[in-house]
Amino acid sequence: RAFELGERCNDPLIATLSLSGVALGLLQAGRAQEAQPTIERAMRLSKDSGLAGSAVHANILNLAAQIAQRCGRLDEARQLFPAGLTLATALGDDDTAMHIRLNMAELEFHMGSLAQALELARAVEVETRGTRRTRDAISALVNGAAYRIALDDISGARAAAHDALRLGRGEEALAVAIAIQHLATVAALRNDPHRGARLRGYVDAWYRNQGYEREFTEQRTYEILMTALHEKLTAAELGALTAEGSQLSEDQAIAEALAI
Repeated sequence: RAFELGERCNDPLIATLSLSGVALGLLQAGRAQEAQPTIERAMRLSKDSGLAGSAVHANILNLAAQIAQRCGRLDEARQLFPAGLTLATALGDDDTAMHIRLNMAELEFHMGSLAQALELARAVEVETRGTRRTRDAISALVNGAAYRIALDDISGARAAAHDALRLGRGEEALAVAIAIQHLATVAALRNDPHRGARLRGYVDAWYRNQGYEREFTEQRTYEILMTALHEKLTAAELGALTAEGSQLSEDQAIAEALAI
């Protein structure tokens, strides 16, 4: 509806932003293939209306790269992210530049460059420490926890996820859910599968209720979690604990996760 109003008012900025919003919603709902034509339309409109050198266009490049990555076009994403970063940096748009750097870390992880992904996330962790860039700090910490799990640095993953959970509580619901999942994985790997299974139940219910789909990094950690749980619990135990966890409130799940 916003896009239609933007077109009716001959406002290409509103129309472009609206298309980007639609594409982002589709991406977060796990419908990246449907998001592709929408972001392409936003890209064309941005260029045709003289927005190609703007912060809006930098954000479109960032989103287009994320969609390409989710669709498996990793080489394309590897071209789009730097293009967006170059534009954002030239404009002095530090917020967009930071987001793109975090997304570039995610792409490196997706492509199997685990150490490089962690290095990129760590750089953002350091830069945002003690600043007002709370959202970027949370993203760097929660993603860094996943990278550390993949690198078998379970203690480091626990510390990063704890920090993300404390910072994100009441601020970033998605990051909180992801941090809880990472801590469930830590618990399962550290011979506390019952707690891991309960928290898995909470996170599964959260994703289901919110309509989100796990992105590549979260799915990778989830697979590690489920492998550990299946090794240490019977199917009946896992089912019962998962159901129990699905009834936890957010505060209860956070308290249990922070006890790990």
